[in-house]
Amino acid sequence: MNDRTANLLASYRTRLACLDQPAHALLWKNQPPLIFTTKVAAARAAVDNLAATAARQSAAIEGATADKRREEKELEDTAYNFGRLLVAFATDRGDLTTAAKYDVPISTWRALRDEALLQRARLLHTDGTALSAGPNAATAATYGITPASLAVLKKETDDYAAFIVAPQDAIAGRSALTESLPQLLRSTTALFDQLEDFLPQFATTPAGQNFQAAYLASTAINQRGRGPSPTR
Repeated sequence: MNDRTANLLASYRTRLACLDQPAHALLWKNQPPLIFTTKVAAARAAVDNLAATAARQSAAIEGATADKRREEKELEDTAYNFGRLLVAFATDRGDLTTAAKYDVPISTWRALRDEALLQRARLLHTDGTALSAGPNAATAATYGITPASLAVLKKETDDYAAFIVAPQDAIAGRSALTESLPQLLRSTTALFDQLEDFLPQFATTPAGQNFQAAYLASTAINQRGRGPSPTR
């Protein structure tokens, strides 16, 4: 949330607080012209919506990246460990072609990114499934290549797949919120501008004149959030 948005939100809330003062509310709430009461409710809802949107827009997105990194490491570790089992089994069976596909250090798995890691893990799962369901399934099970270990590999692969685009989605979501804020600010400001148009209707008594003066004073926008002026 930038300073301008924060300052406008503070101003809108100050205006609503002025309207809600008991002495002032007696003059306008459910009093002619009744449209004023309707427009106050609309302005209040607009402020709530603007505040919620601004809060989501300014929320940190680092969590999505951290989630992805966690799932990535879990998949790398699981794939490497399962791959070593498959290499041992394939080597003992004389299937050096299959063994060579996964006879790599953990650093090789760590170097894979996003789709490359995902597809490599899925290929490992496919090869492992073929061994677990093949004619040598009983022997493969003694190496730890079992439906249970395959299920763990699949779970970690699926978990990573769900998070693979999470940071990009978070960035895109923030961009959409950022783009929506100017229009929300304009529409909210327009509602409060309309409220000012009705103030003369209430300023026909000393109490109404005081209400009008107090409300107009509440519309001042304090420039919060700026640093001190430089000294000369």
